[in-house]
Amino acid sequence: MNPVSMSLLGDFFLKPGCNNIIQDVRSLTILAAKPQNMSVLDRKAFSSMIYLVEYQLLSHQGGASSVQNYSQAPAPLRLAAHLYLYLAIRELPNTTEMHHSMARRLQIVAMGGVQAGLDFLDYHNDLFLWIIFIGGAALSGQSERRWFVSELTIICLTLQISSLDHFKERLAKILWHEKFFTRHAPVL
Repeated sequence: MNPVSMSLLGDFFLKPGCNNIIQDVRSLTILAAKPQNMSVLDRKAFSSMIYLVEYQLLSHQGGASSVQNYSQAPAPLRLAAHLYLYLAIRELPNTTEMHHSMARRLQIVAMGGVQAGLDFLDYHNDLFLWIIFIGGAALSGQSERRWFVSELTIICLTLQISSLDHFKERLAKILWHEKFFTRHAPVL
């Protein structure tokens, strides 16, 4: 599998904002996969893009709705994308309290089901799989991780995922970063 998979979401019909988040984070993932090929100007643009995506994600977690279309994306997707931004793109350690707090919030909104905006995820199991995977990766070594592992087990059984390769294949439909996922997928 390539370091970054850019499979399109052509078979998905997602709420406005979902595709924006996924495409923006995919763009960052592509750039992050080959940092040695970036010029100083490219690194500055990359850094600015990280801050812009983070600003857009944070603006909507507080209820603001003036920035792009992220506000219509469900809270679990916004939180998972934000965690991914920190853990995979910025490569911050998943041992910080900030990540644990965000992952616990992700668990709460994901457990809220339809009230949290997960009604559309019934038809997008791969997206739900990716969101739950990110939450589990963020809580490495924490007791709250059990909920994410349990949910991943249920989703994998439902989707008939029986191998790590099949698991990677399903995650890659949404977003794939080889270094990040090979570090976390085997232990979840």
